[in-house]
Amino acid sequence: MTDACGAERLRVWATAYRLLGSVTDADDAVQAVLLRWLESAPSDVESPTAWLTTAVTRLCIDELRSARRKRVTYVGPWLPEPLVEGAHPLPPDLIERDQSLSLAYLVLLERLGPVERAVFVLHDALDWSHGEIARALDKSEAACRQVLTRARRRLSGAPVATPARDAHTIELGRRFVKALGRGDIPTLMEALDASALLLSDGGGRVLAALQPIRGPDRIGRLVSGLIAKRYEPLTVKEVTVNGAAGLWLEHPDGRPYAAFGLGFSEDGNRVTAIYAMLNPDKIRVPRAWPSPAVS
Repeated sequence: MTDACGAERLRVWATAYRLLGSVTDADDAVQAVLLRWLESAPSDVESPTAWLTTAVTRLCIDELRSARRKRVTYVGPWLPEPLVEGAHPLPPDLIERDQSLSLAYLVLLERLGPVERAVFVLHDALDWSHGEIARALDKSEAACRQVLTRARRRLSGAPVATPARDAHTIELGRRFVKALGRGDIPTLMEALDASALLLSDGGGRVLAALQPIRGPDRIGRLVSGLIAKRYEPLTVKEVTVNGAAGLWLEHPDGRPYAAFGLGFSEDGNRVTAIYAMLNPDKIRVPRAWPSPAVS
């Protein structure tokens, strides 16, 4: 890898992020794997991408096993660390066209065990064959097929929110985040699906709902209550979160307060999920703000 090193790094980083759901952990995993490549990669490697993806996948499986033990004591719902524009290395067009980098997809993956998640991502997101996956994970093809079948079974009954996929859904997302930023409860209620879900991740660090909030009425009451209890002015900005319309809130001194992302119904006509990331460990201050503040 010479001139292609940057592109390879991005591909491997995206894989690590899909597997770990964390910008910080993806950075660490990729750094470790690239260092391993420089120190010990065989000279006869035919595909650096396959070598690096295999290495990062194995490392991420170990990290996921450790993370599952830690999350037993995690306070409230666990949400992925959001991809807020300016706070991660991936180009915007890649995230916008790849639904496997959306919050909706990553939240769904939380239902899977470490090996199930790895097999599912390698097969569905990266389009690897069963043979390639078997070699990467040092398993038989038959075992990998069984793991994939088990993963699909785990996900089959899960409530699904889809990412923004077309101009109509993108516009709905923009209208929704504007209303959210203004505290326009009637507009929020109108856009929410009857089965809408709000997940709020404070991680025990800040005040957040400890259980999922379901239904437009309960979500509307929660949002209006938060607005009424706001003790200090917050700067509100429209941003892109995992390739879709989102919202960023920060304190007057620049400290992050929250990032909001969305999931949509399959037909794109309703908002079915609101992902509220409030855990300060998961919200990175972006380097630049291309989007104006909400008016």
